[in-house]
Amino acid sequence: MRKTTITLLMILLSLSMFGQMYEQRLGIRMGYTSGITGKIIKDRRVALEGMLGFRKGGMQIYGLIERQKPLIVDGIHDFQIYFGGGAHLGYVNGIDRYRSYNSPNGVVYYEERVVGPVIGLDGIFGVEYTLLKVPITFTASFKPFFELQSFYKFKANFYDFAFVIKYTFRKLK
Repeated sequence: MRKTTITLLMILLSLSMFGQMYEQRLGIRMGYTSGITGKIIKDRRVALEGMLGFRKGGMQIYGLIERQKPLIVDGIHDFQIYFGGGAHLGYVNGIDRYRSYNSPNGVVYYEERVVGPVIGLDGIFGVEYTLLKVPITFTASFKPFFELQSFYKFKANFYDFAFVIKYTFRKLK
């Protein structure tokens, strides 16, 4: 808990340093990989996103570069689509469950304990809806990833969907 608090404080302090040039967002990600996310948007086209994610009893740090494309931008709404990629590093401590075979009594599953470091590559695709009069952003995202677990097991995940609520720090003029 203490490390999480220190990490969150460091993210907040680093975001406030760029107040003159960038728009910043800080929020909570709820999905397969849940956690804290922060985004810095430059020129409304390119964004840098960092996440502190939690899944399978472990913790990962993500760094992503994203390209933003406006869909609807008027005086009331701001609707964007974005895509990009990056990498993650961390550890897991959980159980993988695999469907083994069908039996007369139902489906039989095989469980395997997964413990150790992970390193991987991520993609990200999503949509963001920002209320301009209220500094809140709603995001739906899809983040597939490939990773190497414990330096011997390769895993691909194509179902990391999430819903994110972010507070938007307006840039100073």
